Amino acid sequence: MLPRAVHERLQAGLAAARGVPLLELGHRTPEFDRIAAASESRLRALLKVPADYAVLFMPGGARAQYFAAPMNFDAGGCGADYFNTGYWSLRAINEARKYAPVSIAAELSGQPPWSLPPPSQWRIDPSAAYHHYVANETLTGFEFTPDAVDGKLASDMTSSLLTAPVDVRRHCLIYAAAQKNAGIAGVTIVIAARDRLRAQPLTPSLYDYAVQDKAGSRFGTPSVLSWYVCHLMLQWIEDEGGVEEMHRRSVRRSGLIYDCIDQSAIYKSPVDPAYRSRVNVFFRIEPHELEARFLARAGEQGLLGLKGHSAACGIRASLYNGMTMEGARALETFMREFERTA
Repeated sequence: MLPRAVHERLQAGLAAARGVPLLELGHRTPEFDRIAAASESRLRALLKVPADYAVLFMPGGARAQYFAAPMNFDAGGCGADYFNTGYWSLRAINEARKYAPVSIAAELSGQPPWSLPPPSQWRIDPSAAYHHYVANETLTGFEFTPDAVDGKLASDMTSSLLTAPVDVRRHCLIYAAAQKNAGIAGVTIVIAARDRLRAQPLTPSLYDYAVQDKAGSRFGTPSVLSWYVCHLMLQWIEDEGGVEEMHRRSVRRSGLIYDCIDQSAIYKSPVDPAYRSRVNVFFRIEPHELEARFLARAGEQGLLGLKGHSAACGIRASLYNGMTMEGARALETFMREFERTA
């Protein structure tokens, strides 16, 4: 979901950018040079990215980083630790295993409430190339950031980047496909510690972070439109008060829905409250047969995109940066009315 202001700026940009329609703008033109420079500058300012970290705008989505991570940090020799907290974590693990030895640092409890063991029970290898985690599992609404590990964290933050401040220095790698909180599909933000990059010999040049850093993220032809929308979203986040304000809004929006769930007799959250996501509120309705009726009636009222992923079923309310408080209130009102009349 894009904010109205971003829609309006995008429409103006599609008409003409310095006299050239955006969809015809070359990726090596002076006009796009300015867009690229402004995007990087804003992202660095919003997340306080240190100068010795590369900021890249990459192709291929977050899934491409599942193989790029072990290849760029040469994890083939020393291996890497992975936290398994759900659907996307497991896909990152399975992809990484093709290029490096992978150890599981910790994983979710099998039954609800879904939780993790305490840090004292984690299996962390200090010699590992990095310790990987998915910051927010979109399917099940499980949000997690390791506390008790060294500065070699690597994270898929696709669904949570720019919704809250991040301690970049604790990470050697952060990546996030833009389509949740930073624009539309087609570009992936990558933040990588330059002094840690050691690409395996067979790393494709297009996904070699050092090569892309040297080429200004334009070793190949990027999606100009996707990069431009990301630029507009970064500008909007800056104008609205930065990631601190995005965090306040995400807490308020999700809190509204969780309060409704916790006060309900039919809505059930399977996630330990300590790990509940601010951006993907996942819940089931008991009995489960009511879920189809819930989705149908929600659709009639213009509440769309609530059906859970096919691998998780249930109901999922995605509350990314573009979602308004009014939208969250509309869902809460509907949920209370549905329970009253179900």
